[in-house]
Amino acid sequence: MQNIATETEYNGPDILHSTADASQKPIKFRSRGPTHRAIRLYANWQSFIPKLVPQMLLYDSDCLEGREMQQVDSLDNRCSSHTSTREVLCIEHLRYAVYEVSHCSCVSAAERLVRCGYFPSTAAEPSIAFSFELLEFFRKMYEEASDATTAMAAALSSKGLPIDDPIRRSLGGALQWYDLVLQAVEAEVDNTIDNARERLSTAIESSDEESSEGHETKAPKLSCGAVLRNRCPACFGGSNFGLPLTRGGDIQVAVDANFSQRHAKSSGETPTFYSPKFFISKEKVDAAGERIMTARKRPARRYKSEVPDDAVDACERSFLAADESAAKTKGSKFDDTGLTALVCRHDVPLFLCNVDTPGEQQKYAITLVEELFEHIPDSATVTVLYDIGCVLDRGVRKYRLLNDGVIKRLLWATSAMHAYGHEWLCQLTFNPRLMDGQGLTDGEGVERLWARLRHLIGITRCSGRGKRIYLIDRRVAHIAMIKFNDLGCWMRTRLKRIGQYTVESRRLVNESGLKAPARLKKQLQTVLSLQEVLHQQQAGLVEAAEGLYSSLNVPEQFPSLEGVPFQFIHTLLMARDLKMVLRQRLVGRYFEISRIDQSSGGADAVLGTKLHQTARQNAAKRSTTTLTSIRKFNGYCAILQQLARPEWNIPVPRPLSTTLDGLKDDPYLYEDVWVEATPGGPPKWLSDQSVRMGIKGIVKIARCNEEQERLSREGENLLRWYEEELGAVTLALSVDSACGE
Repeated sequence: MQNIATETEYNGPDILHSTADASQKPIKFRSRGPTHRAIRLYANWQSFIPKLVPQMLLYDSDCLEGREMQQVDSLDNRCSSHTSTREVLCIEHLRYAVYEVSHCSCVSAAERLVRCGYFPSTAAEPSIAFSFELLEFFRKMYEEASDATTAMAAALSSKGLPIDDPIRRSLGGALQWYDLVLQAVEAEVDNTIDNARERLSTAIESSDEESSEGHETKAPKLSCGAVLRNRCPACFGGSNFGLPLTRGGDIQVAVDANFSQRHAKSSGETPTFYSPKFFISKEKVDAAGERIMTARKRPARRYKSEVPDDAVDACERSFLAADESAAKTKGSKFDDTGLTALVCRHDVPLFLCNVDTPGEQQKYAITLVEELFEHIPDSATVTVLYDIGCVLDRGVRKYRLLNDGVIKRLLWATSAMHAYGHEWLCQLTFNPRLMDGQGLTDGEGVERLWARLRHLIGITRCSGRGKRIYLIDRRVAHIAMIKFNDLGCWMRTRLKRIGQYTVESRRLVNESGLKAPARLKKQLQTVLSLQEVLHQQQAGLVEAAEGLYSSLNVPEQFPSLEGVPFQFIHTLLMARDLKMVLRQRLVGRYFEISRIDQSSGGADAVLGTKLHQTARQNAAKRSTTTLTSIRKFNGYCAILQQLARPEWNIPVPRPLSTTLDGLKDDPYLYEDVWVEATPGGPPKWLSDQSVRMGIKGIVKIARCNEEQERLSREGENLLRWYEEELGAVTLALSVDSACGE
C-alpha cells in the first residue's frame, strides 16, 4: 500500500486535524432516548449486514487458500449500470492511505471495501475504513483488557499525523458493526453444521424406526438442547440422565448476583441492534416475579424440612442477599442495578438476567433455573448452589415457586465459601462439603465470572442501555469460549488435585489412631444427631436474660445435669450464649476482611477507595467489642475449669485466642459449648484433635471419590459430543464440496 502523500490528493473534509475550539461549542444535554439520526443509522447497518456476509466469506476464503489479496483501487466494475467513485481513507496499524473506490447500484462501496479486507465506518457512504487486521487486533485486546476506543485512537495518533475525534467515533462504530458481521458469518457456518447434524439425526432415527417397526411409542427426549451442549459438552453432552440427587444429580450449577454492573439513567438508551445470546428477556423475568407474588398470597404448603425454620430464619437475617427489600443501589440514579448469572461447575456461563430492582429478588434465580430446565431432558436432575440456597429451598417448597416436576428433580445447596456464615444445622444439610454426591464442586464459579467482568464496570455504566447489554453479552461469550476450550485442561488439573487430596486425607485418617473407618462414620453421625438436639434447645436459652438463669428448672431442661452445682450450670450457659454471639460477630468480620485480603497482592480485583475504607471501618468497629467478649468468654472458661469435677463428665470449653486473624482457622471457634453430661467420659471426636482430623479426612476422601466418578462421566459426555460434532462437520464439508463441484 502506498502512502497518502504519493497516492492522491485528498479533497474531502479535514478529519485528521480539528481546529475548532471545544470550549466554544454549546453544551448539549444528552437525551435519554435514541435520536432519530441514531435510529436511522442503526437500521441502515442492520439492513446492510446480510450484504456484507458473502464478501467477508470470500475474503476469508482467499486468506485460507493463500490467494493474492485484491487491492481496493484495482477492482473492475463490470456492471452495466452507472458507476461512481468516492475517496475513502483506509487506516492500518502504522500507516494510512486514500483510495478511490468505484461502486454502482449493484455493488456498494462498503461491499467492495469488505471484499478487500477493510471495514467501513458507515454503511451507505463510507469515507473512512479500517483494515481487518487492525480491528481484529483491537477486538482481541478489548476482550482481555477492555481498553476503550479512545486509547486505540490515541495510539494510532502517535504513529504519523494526529488523529482527532472523528476517527475515534468512526473506529468505535466500525468495531461494533464489524463484530456483528463476524457473528453473522459464524451464524452462517453454524446453520450449515446444524443442518448436517439434523440430517445425521434423521438418518439415525429412521434406522431406529426400521429396527423397532410396529412400536408406535414416542421416544422421550434423551439429550440436552443444542444451546447447552455447545456451551459445556462436559455437563450437557451426554445422553444418560436420571442420577439420584443423593449422588449429586446429573448437573451442578451455581447462581449469584452482582450489583456492581450498574447502568446510569443519565446515559440514555440506544436503538435495538443486537439479540443477546446469554441474557433472558425481561418479559420472562417479570412473569416469574408475578407468579412468585401470586404464589406467596396463597396459604403455605406443609412440607418436611430437614432444617428447622428458626435456623433458616437466622441464615436469612445473616445474609443481605436474602432480604429482597434491601436496596443495594440508588434507584433514582440507576435504571439497571446489576446482573444475575447461572454457570455450570466448570465456570462456563450459561444464562444471565439483567437486574432492574434495587434488591436481590428471588425471581432472578427462579427464572434462571426455569430456563435451565427448559433445555434438559425430563429425567435430568440438577443441584443448584446459591449463597442463600437454604432460604430459596424453603420458599420453593413452601409456596411452590416451581412446578412439582422440577422440584422433585432439584436440590439446593450453599456455595462453599459462604457456607460457614450459615447456622450449623443449615450447614449439615446444605454445605456441599458435607453433602453426599457433591464432590469438590464449590459453587463459586459466578464469583470468578464477576472477576473477569470487572473491567466493564466503568465502560458499561456510562454506555447506552442497549450497548451495555451488547458489551456484557459479547464479553460473556468470549469467557464461555475460553472455558470451553479449557475443559480438557480443567479436568486434568482436577484429577491431579484429587490425588493430592486423597493422599493427605488418608494420612489424617491413619494419624487419628482409629483403625476402623466405620467407627469414625458412626462418631460423625453421633455429632450430627447431638447438634440437632442442641439446636432444638437453643431457642429458649437465647431469649433468657442473665437475670432469669436463677429461675431455670435445670432437672427438667437438662436431666443429665441434675446434681451439678448451680454456679457451674449458670456459668456454662452464659459461656454457651456468649460464644454463639461471638461466632456471629467474627463471621461478619471475616466477610469484611476477606474482600480486602482477596484484592491484596493482585489475587483479585482491587477495591476502590470507598469500598476499602468502608470495609476497614466496619472491621475496626467490631474489633474492640469482639476482643472484650473473647476475654469475657475466656474468663468463663477459667471459672468452669476451677469448678469442674471429673465425675460430672461435662466437657469444659476451651478458651479462644485473642488474635482475631488467627481465629478464622481455629476449629474451637465453631464448636458449641457442651451442656450435657457424657457418661463414660467425653467422646474422642470431642476431646481428641487427631480423631477430629480423621473425620475430616474421611469426608474429604468421600468427596474425592465422588469427584472422580463425576469426572469419568464428564469425559464420556465430551467424547460423545465430539463424535457427533465431528460427524456433522464432516458431512457439512462433503455437502459443500459436492455443491462446489
